[in-house]
Amino acid sequence: MNVVLPVALLFLAFFVAMIVVGLVWAVIAALNRAAKTRREALQEVARRSHGRVEESFWGGTAVCFEVDGAPAKLTYFAGSDNAPPHTKLHVDWAPPGSMRVAPENTWASVKKFFGGQDLHVGDPDFDAAFLIQGHPEAWVRGALSPATRERLVELSALGAERGFFGKRKGMTLDANPGGVIFKCPRDHTKHPEDLVAFYEASVTVFRALRGSTDGGVSISVSEVVQAGKCPVCSDASGELAKRCQGCNAAYHRECWDYLGGCAIFGCEDRYRAREPRAQSW
Repeated sequence: MNVVLPVALLFLAFFVAMIVVGLVWAVIAALNRAAKTRREALQEVARRSHGRVEESFWGGTAVCFEVDGAPAKLTYFAGSDNAPPHTKLHVDWAPPGSMRVAPENTWASVKKFFGGQDLHVGDPDFDAAFLIQGHPEAWVRGALSPATRERLVELSALGAERGFFGKRKGMTLDANPGGVIFKCPRDHTKHPEDLVAFYEASVTVFRALRGSTDGGVSISVSEVVQAGKCPVCSDASGELAKRCQGCNAAYHRECWDYLGGCAIFGCEDRYRAREPRAQSW
């Protein structure tokens, strides 16, 4: 009896040890698979953007590339106990105005109740789903074209997550002097197809904000004036009350005040001392 008990304990200890070793190997294998998936997802974006994957001890892993000459960086955060995950694309280009598009939520409703800005673009579904803020307002509305709104809805769907009150959308667009930033509250590197979709939709929206396409846009001062469109926001609506003395291009007053002068490349007035720039929202 005294001999059988130690042998049984040895077998039990061996059995438990094998289970622990198996669990450890399973965890390591899962981590390796996740790392491989993440690496392949980032490399696919690098391939499509003609960029490169960069790794940094402090900055983590990122895809660095250019969008029509503007430096861009795609980063991710897997999440922790103190912070949720996210995927972010930052394009280092300052737009002619400031804009923020974020999902409508309880906090947004509270801010609007106390006078927070909420622009409407004339699309009931989009206006109801997103909080829109920015300046000049004419530029914001002109930038949020139907095609751009469609892409933003796609980005929001990619960032959708299920919360306490049901499924909620997740996507934030910030465009200001610090650049153009697209952010979704999910780590898309876990799913390569989602990361590629996030990259492609974000780049499309950025090009729309910048007013360029894959092939570029060529536009002359005479074309802008004849079309009756403001050179800043490309919107023909509203009163074009300000005209440049150098090239005769017509502007919305708020667009001219925001830039402090003419926006047309080659206009002699563009290179004169500018008026004090109006404060952004």
